[in-house]
Amino acid sequence: MRNLISLATVDGRLDEGEVALILKIGKARGLKEWQIQTLLDEDHSRFEIFLPDAVNNRMNLLYDFMQIIYADGLVSADEVSFIRVTLEKFNFRTEIADHLIDLFQYGKPSQQEWDDFVDYINRVFVNQE
Repeated sequence: MRNLISLATVDGRLDEGEVALILKIGKARGLKEWQIQTLLDEDHSRFEIFLPDAVNNRMNLLYDFMQIIYADGLVSADEVSFIRVTLEKFNFRTEIADHLIDLFQYGKPSQQEWDDFVDYINRVFVNQE
């Protein structure tokens, strides 16, 4: 959840749409509203990005990130930069950011569209060590 809050505040503000989405995602993950509110009330500038180990968990986090980016209807340069830095930390190629932006541009993709995208990214763009 801290990852989502960090992204939501990268443009200097946490707007109502972003808070509502963070609450929705947190509740879907089994958190209570007070737990989410405690996270929202923390100093966001000190958060470090949590790096999931599994590729699918990383892709799920990117999915949530993209929902946050589009929560206010605008994609700022700071948000794109955040995604690119995250992709680098995930050991993914940064070109994926453009594909993510295209995929979410007109709304949240269907589960099938997302699954197809994840498969495509795994085949074409994920760096192999």
